[in-house]
Amino acid sequence: MAHINKVQPGEDLVHRINATADHPGTRALGVWGGDGTVGAAAAAAVDRSIPLLVLPGGTLNHFARDAGTGSLKEAVEAASKGEAALADVGVVTAKRGLAGNPEVSDLVMLNTSSVGLYPNLVRRRERLQPALGKRLAGVVAMFWTFGAGTPVTLSVDGVRHKVWIAYLGRGRHYPRDHAPLIRPVMDDGVLDVRLITADESFARLRLLWSVLTGTVASSGITHLREATEVRIDADGAPMVLAVDGEALAGVRSVAYTVWPRALSYYSPRH
Repeated sequence: MAHINKVQPGEDLVHRINATADHPGTRALGVWGGDGTVGAAAAAAVDRSIPLLVLPGGTLNHFARDAGTGSLKEAVEAASKGEAALADVGVVTAKRGLAGNPEVSDLVMLNTSSVGLYPNLVRRRERLQPALGKRLAGVVAMFWTFGAGTPVTLSVDGVRHKVWIAYLGRGRHYPRDHAPLIRPVMDDGVLDVRLITADESFARLRLLWSVLTGTVASSGITHLREATEVRIDADGAPMVLAVDGEALAGVRSVAYTVWPRALSYYSPRH
């Protein structure tokens, strides 16, 4: 038997998710919503050691797509057959306010987090893609975003940079360039770290030229690596931090770690 609870506008989403997860006899938790809603449900599922069924109810459905439940048919098939797999969970600890008395927020990251212009880039690319196709939409979105935007100054693991984009993916994403799209493995234990920097002279001109020539991935402005822990500190004005599509303003520092294979989820692939 399934118990379905709808969250109305203005209601406390986390409270309703936790109440649903704590319903007597609950053996699994399902969620229909965007990536931020899925992240809240994942936190509840991890805390209670119950499996999560992700239904594709949001705009991008990153986790559902990578889990193989990108359609309702696939999700129902996975749940009905009881097919489960394990995924890593990213843990994001953000500090806001005064250094001596910070406000600390601990967030679950299932997909991606970023500082800088990446959320604007993604929104523009998704808006343009139906008319222009994936590749051309990406190029136009990058010109639009980087032509109008300004870099932020950050310290990444103690190294100071001027940054157009600081992107962290929970898990290794492909292609291995500036435009990550898919994540075939959900439990590889790593954070996918990508920086597009503005440290060099004529930074905007160099960036736009690399976009035009298709050389962003091989350019010296792009830095790719993998890690299990990352720390980013604001150097000056506080950051706006995006985690799975949800924005958190006024952030002074943020630390990322990975909980290996902490989430059990339904997938038709297993």
